[in-house]
Amino acid sequence: MLQKPWRRIGYSLLLLCLLASLYAYFVLDWQKQNDADSNFSHYQRARVVSKSVLLDESQSYYKEELVKVQLETGSNKGQRIEIKHSLPIQQQAFDLVVNTGDRVIVEFIMENGIKNYYISDFYRIPYFVILLGIFVIGLVIFGRCVGVKSLIGIGMVLFLLWHGFIAHALQSYFNIYVLTLLYCGLISLLILVLVGGFTKKTGAAVLGTWGGISIASVLSSLAIPFMHLSGIDTEEAITLKNSIPAIDFQGVLFASILIGALGAILDVAISIASAQFEIYATNSQLAWRELYRRGMNVGSDMMGAMANTLILAYVGGFMPSLLLLAGYKDLPLTHLLNTQGIMSELIRAIIGSIGLIYAIPLTAMISALLLCYNKAE
Repeated sequence: MLQKPWRRIGYSLLLLCLLASLYAYFVLDWQKQNDADSNFSHYQRARVVSKSVLLDESQSYYKEELVKVQLETGSNKGQRIEIKHSLPIQQQAFDLVVNTGDRVIVEFIMENGIKNYYISDFYRIPYFVILLGIFVIGLVIFGRCVGVKSLIGIGMVLFLLWHGFIAHALQSYFNIYVLTLLYCGLISLLILVLVGGFTKKTGAAVLGTWGGISIASVLSSLAIPFMHLSGIDTEEAITLKNSIPAIDFQGVLFASILIGALGAILDVAISIASAQFEIYATNSQLAWRELYRRGMNVGSDMMGAMANTLILAYVGGFMPSLLLLAGYKDLPLTHLLNTQGIMSELIRAIIGSIGLIYAIPLTAMISALLLCYNKAE
């Protein structure tokens, strides 16, 4: 086994390789795409230099501004261009009200050899990078070796999600149900082995996680068709349906339930297994029933907190829709709960919580049996 200093160096090198890969994939690929010229749409970063009002029809439907921006990427980097920017007055929620100094994304379209520019959106990546940096620094400083391994695990999760699950989910010849189970099984195995190594504790956590996910998958596959949930309950889903009609949207809903619950199930499984192994290390004379009972004592404390975490996470993500539906005061509560959008979120939270709840006794039982197996012999 590698000594701790060498192990830390190895994990640090893995983290550096991961960060370098992300930089090469996102930053260099972004620049390469923006430097290419073709008849398709392209995007470039720019900074707003000035703006002035061309037309202000306060009683009409729009206001037109002349916005001067300086390009920050692409073959025309440094060039200043003027863009006519229209703001629909009747749809203020979707306005892009830019001011001097703002960094924006500019879309250009080649039409008959002429570039037409449009302001597409604000450029938010630098602020995201700052928050991400605070997260990474805190995880490394306070988590040390475990924090570095957590970052590597996050990188693997996102890489396999994008290049493994999503890339294949778009192909109609892949069964999205099987693909979801394979992804959840592989991710849980990789993360737990990365954190705990090849130990009995890791084995117990993996089996407990797989058990919880299996229960959630069975309930999801039954609830979705019986409750007539189509999975097409958001604007993004409708857009995707129009673009790629062959996708199984009930399968997408199934995947969202399992992947959304996987993190919480992983958390309780590794926590219970770790607690039981620490208890056994202090008193190896415990019988498996006593060890199981103590694991359940730990699990019962986590059960309520983690179930609330799942439900609050889903409710928080669905808050605008809840507020919109609550505005219809004449509609009964049962009718609001029965709408497909609300019911889909409720099913996500409830089935995810069920998988979490049943993963607790499964993990506690498996850990107790693995620890006491040699003693029984």
